[in-house]
Order: sequence, then structure tokens, then C-alpha cells
Amino acid sequence: MIAHDKLPHPLEALPGLVETALPSAQFHLLRTIGDYAWQKQVALYLVGGLPRDLLLDHPSPDLDLVVAGNAPALAAQLAEQYGGSYQKHERFGTAKWISPSDIALDLISARKESYSRPGALPTVEAGSIYNDLQRRDFSINTIAMRLDGPHYGETLDPLNGYSDLQAGVVRVLHPRSFMDDPTRILRAARFSARFDFPLEQTTATQMQAALPCLAAVSGKRLRHELDLILEEADPAPALSLLEEWNALAAIHPSLHFHSSWQAASLQDLQLPQRYALWLMDLDQTARTQIIQRLVLDKPTQRIIQDAAELRKNAASLAAARCSERTFYLDGIALPAIRLMQSIDAGKAQEKLWTVYLEKDRTIQAISNGETLKALGLKPGPRYQQILTTLRAAWLDGELHTAQEEEALLHKLLAADR
Repeated sequence: MIAHDKLPHPLEALPGLVETALPSAQFHLLRTIGDYAWQKQVALYLVGGLPRDLLLDHPSPDLDLVVAGNAPALAAQLAEQYGGSYQKHERFGTAKWISPSDIALDLISARKESYSRPGALPTVEAGSIYNDLQRRDFSINTIAMRLDGPHYGETLDPLNGYSDLQAGVVRVLHPRSFMDDPTRILRAARFSARFDFPLEQTTATQMQAALPCLAAVSGKRLRHELDLILEEADPAPALSLLEEWNALAAIHPSLHFHSSWQAASLQDLQLPQRYALWLMDLDQTARTQIIQRLVLDKPTQRIIQDAAELRKNAASLAAARCSERTFYLDGIALPAIRLMQSIDAGKAQEKLWTVYLEKDRTIQAISNGETLKALGLKPGPRYQQILTTLRAAWLDGELHTAQEEEALLHKLLAADR
């Protein structure tokens, strides 16, 4: 936990931190649109992740801008004034402006939110910057800095986010926060793990009371939050917290986390492989149910299921003939095989996957369809059978030269006559 006297920067340092931390092109673009917003009499704020992370000396990709007005309209005006393109989402009053230099900026209309029931999407209406800060998840994400014209650098902290950064705690903003949006439970774990901030005591109590509400959240929204956790440099601390809180079981009774992450080099694993690393050891029924609950896409499903199959069949694959093993692995998603290579790094089993990935899958017969056609064989299923037999002979060490392949080919053709 970060102690009070160890917080790297005072709140007043935020404007200077923004200037020094952002790439110069991005910073000058912020100043440009801030001046433009001032001309249009629109207040513009930098909110959330970037102010928090700069004050903590953490790197941050977040650059969220709140418009005290109509964000889609401002995005359209920026595109007309400076070029580039924009996208808008009228329902939530959000927009993205992509500058002519391909810098993308997310613009959000300041808004109020209300929830008809736990887990429902919010009902949105226009609001002030204070309303917008009050609708957010945790106090540490409510620090704002104004960007427009002469107001540039003015900081807002009406919900005591800086104090909670100093205290090193994750705190919700009102008693129904987790009830309104149960996905905040997953975000709480992510922030708590990333910054080593425990939940503030009342927040922890409210979180536990809201766990049953996770059942009402759509799989798509749950998956989005789990994606963000799995994309952390090390997802294990956040997943361990969710296990400790019983939040994973609230999503699905068979969903748990047992720290197996040290068995693989996470930095080399893409998101679907991280899901596979997490879920591959579950039994088939539980694995399928969780895949359905989280509405995982088809490529991710395949990698998870293929990795589970490789885990189950590894011993028999090691004992199989090279051709049998290779033909089997040809039908497996490559990311699943690379995952197994990562899991087994430094073990004897690693060679099984490495030899396939680096050698065996590239071995093919010299002959091809044109060769068979030139020898008078009519196109049909027999083409693939002959080429497969030739490839198997190469893989199993039965062929070593082109002449040997040619002799075997003529033998196979003679048998057909």
C-alpha cells in the first residue's frame, strides 16, 4: 500500500505532469482543442485514469475527455475545423475524434446515470461535470483537470479522490454503487491488485452484499471486464482477489482461480491464450458452460478447447509416430500449441511442441497436385491420399532424397493400376 507521505506528487502538480508525461504532439493537440472549446464556450476536462496514474507515477494509456455539453457535436466541429474524422454514440453522448495525425481522443458528454435494476444498462441524461464525477465507479477515478482556455490546469476533486490515493484505498461513491453496476466488483479487483490498494472497509461490506447481482449481468459485459483483467501485466493478483471474494463463483459455480500463471510466460500470451491457461483444466461440462456464460468468441473457444485436448493427450502424442502426431497437431489451433510450449518451457515435454512448431509442420512432400496430374492421375480424393502418404514417409524418416520420394510415388501409382 502507498503510504500518505510516499504519494509521489501533490494535486497541484497535475498540470505540469500532463505536459511532461504526454507526447508533445498529443499535448499540443489537447491545448488546441481546449482553446477551441473555450471559443465555443464549452468547458472541457481531463478525467479519470490519466490524472490518477500521473499522480501515482504509473504509466497510463487512458485519455478521457469530458465535455460539459454535447460531445458528439464538439467532435463534429473539431473534424470540420481541423480535419480528421469522428465517430459518435448518441445514446450515451460519447464520440471519438481522430485527428489528421491519427491521434484518437475519446469525448464524453457530462452526464447523470440511473439504474432501473441491478445489472441493467444505465439510463443517461445530460448533467454537469460534478454529476459526471459522481456517476463514476471509485473515488480515485474522479480527479479532473480543466483544459479550456484560461481555465487550463484548474483541478477538481469534489469526491476526495486525492485523499484516497494518499490513503491507498479503493472506495465507491455511494452505498448502491455495486448494486447499480455489479461489474464494478471486477473493476475493484483490477484496481486493488494493480495499485496494491485494499478496499475501504465499508466498500468491502457493500461489495459482498452485491455479489448475487453478478448473476444478472450479461455475459458480454462480464467478459469485457475479465478481458481487462486478463490483459494486465499479471492478472493473477486480481483473479486471486475475485476468488477470495467469491465473485468468480457468483458468475458461475465452477469458475475459480488457482494460481497456475507462473507455469507460462504471460508476456508472450495473447488474450485468448490467457483464457485458455485459466480454463483449460476444467472438466468439459464446466468449461463449455463458462464459455457460454461469458459469450466467448469462436476463435477463443477453439483455443481453450484445443489446449484442454492437448493437455489430456500430451503423453500419447509423445509416444506416437511423428506422422501421426503431426497430422493430429495440424488440426489444432497454433495458439493452443504455443501455449503448451510456454507452459512446458524448461521441461522435457517442451520439445514435443517446439519440434512441431519449428520443423515438422513445415515438412511437405516434394510432389504436388501438378506432379500427379502430369503422371496421368485424374484429380480426385486419391491426390490427397498419395500426398499424405508421401509426407508421412518424410516425417517418419523413411524418405531422405527426391529420388526416394519418386520411387515411392511410382510404387503407389502402380498399386492403383
